[in-house]
Amino acid sequence: MKKLRLMFLLVSCVLVMGWISPAESSALEYCWALSGPVGSAQSVRVGVLDLGNGHFTLAGQATYPNVLNGGVMGYMVSGNAEVRNNVLEVSLHMTSRDDVSAIPGDANSILTAMIIHMRVAPATLNGDYSMMVEGSKGAYQIKGVTIYGKATSVRCN
Repeated sequence: MKKLRLMFLLVSCVLVMGWISPAESSALEYCWALSGPVGSAQSVRVGVLDLGNGHFTLAGQATYPNVLNGGVMGYMVSGNAEVRNNVLEVSLHMTSRDDVSAIPGDANSILTAMIIHMRVAPATLNGDYSMMVEGSKGAYQIKGVTIYGKATSVRCN
């Protein structure tokens, strides 16, 4: 009888604790518009998990205007953020396999990766960014093209 009561108490505690603190977590969502020499703004939408002690992990998606043929290119985004010297530094890696016109003269070149480093104010999430672009399609290649611009925090749609 004692074992049955102890087992009932243990199962009850597990059920109550599971109800109070579920095992799943949810990320806060943040969005930026990145403007620069291209003209139209790139949009970045990420979910952010706070790992504690100023460490954050990010995952989401981004869009970038197709300058040569119009339309929008889609990217998968992963990255991290750290608070350093009262500045939030965000590092994002974006990849895509969408056919895009990133290289003049080739309508099907593939822009495979962008690496973005943003420095934003923690209070406003506004700041600047630098982006390194890489892409290739057969003999055509873009390697290490760097773009600079402004990062503006925007409302996520």
